[in-house]
Amino acid sequence: MRRQFNIGFQVALLAIIGLQTSPLRAKEVPSLVSTEVLLTSAAGHKLAVMDPVQFSSDNTRAGVAQVQIDPLMTRQTVTGIGTSFTESSAFVLAHLP
Repeated sequence: MRRQFNIGFQVALLAIIGLQTSPLRAKEVPSLVSTEVLLTSAAGHKLAVMDPVQFSSDNTRAGVAQVQIDPLMTRQTVTGIGTSFTESSAFVLAHLP
């Protein structure tokens, strides 16, 4: 379950980054409240539709990773996220000494 959440969280972050790296002017920024999450895994999930990830402006939730995006500013830099983690990469990581 934790692995599913991590994959879903990475997909959501990639969706956010994708919106911020496209050359949109401030007035063209879409209003994104949630995003669809699809999961493929060795456990048998093949593009399984997961619960949607909800985006919120509520910044009071402790212990939750937060990414702050200013919709009036384009080309914002976000450091430390963005990845492609394939099942083969997960296998290698899981078997490192």
